[in-house]
Amino acid sequence: MKAFSEQHMKDGPLARIDARVKLIVCAILIMLVVSFEGILFPSVIFISAMLIVLWLKVPFGTFALRFAEPVFIVLTVMLLKFFFSGTEEIFSVHLFGFKLAGHYDGLMEGFQIAA
Repeated sequence: MKAFSEQHMKDGPLARIDARVKLIVCAILIMLVVSFEGILFPSVIFISAMLIVLWLKVPFGTFALRFAEPVFIVLTVMLLKFFFSGTEEIFSVHLFGFKLAGHYDGLMEGFQIAA
């Protein structure tokens, strides 16, 4: 469980901030991202978070381990939206008597959810 510990950041800049403050800020940011229509604000928050991760010098193994599950969920949601939602077809394939079509508007909705 050492990969999930914060042993490497005991004296880091975020360690001095009260955990309740960090929790409240995260909750507010999540509410703002979910309520925002469009991809710009969520993208800005994502890029800011990645810059903070680089600034804190989080080890890649720790980052990859914690980020793997959310990335898998996001990719699954994007694929589901791409193939099973929308009206503007990009392509279609017939498999075993079933028409599988990729939709542009479904892909854009998937990107918005992912962001």
